[in-house]
Amino acid sequence: TVGSRYGVIHNETYPEHPLDIYSANKLVAEKYHHIYNKAYGLKTVCLRFPNLYGPYGKGYPQFGFINYFISLAKEGKDIPIFGMGMQARNVMYVEDTCSALWRTYDVREKLQDDLYFATSNVTAPVLFVALKIQEVFGGSVVHMPWPKEREAIEIGGVQYHSKRFQRETKWSPKYDLDEGLRKTCEFS
Repeated sequence: TVGSRYGVIHNETYPEHPLDIYSANKLVAEKYHHIYNKAYGLKTVCLRFPNLYGPYGKGYPQFGFINYFISLAKEGKDIPIFGMGMQARNVMYVEDTCSALWRTYDVREKLQDDLYFATSNVTAPVLFVALKIQEVFGGSVVHMPWPKEREAIEIGGVQYHSKRFQRETKWSPKYDLDEGLRKTCEFS
């Protein structure tokens, strides 16, 4: 873990302290994979993909903020930003995700029973992502106070890196945010 202009950069050894049920369930699934690998010989690899977006993404907030913002913008609705929107997030276009999965398959024996972050090199504040979405899809960015239930589980600025995954697989992401959003718009 090292510092960045967006706060702390996390790697796979950073201790996890989930603040919501969704995150806790993802961690439990990773533990099950590890147990099944050790106890039953099931070959597993766990990949963490923070904040994916792209064509045909579900436009509901529980499936990620980027596709949710895109769906609002396409309908000409307001894109809600809680507080100032300066909390940083990694974002990754779906085609980069697919290529990471293919590379994982190609070198699966080498990665077996391990956990990796597979992220793009794009980290940006939520407000910046929303403004880019507004630029490509329309809608209006509006600032709102934090709802208490959302503020209670907000993790602040976070940046992940996937240097270990990239080194082990020889994979690298291809798309930046502008290009990923344009490609998403083309398919919409």
